[in-house]
Amino acid sequence: MMSEILKSPILPELLDEMARLVRLTDKRDDIKEAVVAEYGEELVDRALRYCDDFVAPGLDAPEEELREAEAINEAVFESAGVSPEERP
Repeated sequence: MMSEILKSPILPELLDEMARLVRLTDKRDDIKEAVVAEYGEELVDRALRYCDDFVAPGLDAPEEELREAEAINEAVFESAGVSPEERP
């Protein structure tokens, strides 16, 4: 299995993405501070509570998948009690 992983043409991209996530994690507090300053702590806290429920389709996702993701995310906003006016 390791041999196949190492031969994968997307391995460099995966490693780059993993490194990017580590850098983001290292800057997590700075990022949260900046977002709180812009949108307010209450909205950020609500967003963080529900962020695992959100769906992020790929950039090249088919239209049907984009519509489905939009519907799921809309439902998450509604269940969190975030009105359309509160959404950045």
